Amino acid sequence: MILVANLWIPILILLPNVLLIVAPPRAETAFSKIRMPRSWIIAENLGRIGVLTLPLFLPAELGGASGTAALAVMFAALALYYAGWLRFFSGRRSSKLLYEQLMGIPVPLAVAPVLYFAGSSLLLHSWFMSVFALLLAAGHIPSSLRVYHHLI
Repeated sequence: MILVANLWIPILILLPNVLLIVAPPRAETAFSKIRMPRSWIIAENLGRIGVLTLPLFLPAELGGASGTAALAVMFAALALYYAGWLRFFSGRRSSKLLYEQLMGIPVPLAVAPVLYFAGSSLLLHSWFMSVFALLLAAGHIPSSLRVYHHLI
C-alpha cells in the first residue's frame, strides 16, 4: 500500500517533463557543448534516482505540524515549478525560459524540485531522502546555472 500511496510524490514532478517529449524546446543552442564537472553529473544522477524511487518505499505522515509544514513547502515548490513550466510552454518553448529567474528565484526549474523533495523528506521522516535532495541540489542547480549563463 505504501508503494501506491506515495507514487504521487515523484509523479507530480515528472508530469511536466513528459510534455517535453511531444513539445521539446526550440533548438537555440547546442547543449552538448556545455561541459559539466563529473562530480555534478554524478551527484545529480544519484540524487535523481534517490528522490524518485525512495518515496515509493516509505510511509508518509500527513498529520501533525511537521506534516502540515512539509506539505506547505511541497505545494509552494510545486506551484513555482508549474509556473516555470507554464511560462516555458506559453513562451514558444524557448530554451532560455527553462532557466531564467522567476519571482527573483534563479533557475526555478532546478530549485523548485529540490525544495519539493526536501519537503517530502520531512513528510517521509527520512534523512536518506534529505541526503538525496542535497545530492540533487549539488548537481542540478549548478548545472542549470551553467547552462543559463551559456544561454545569455
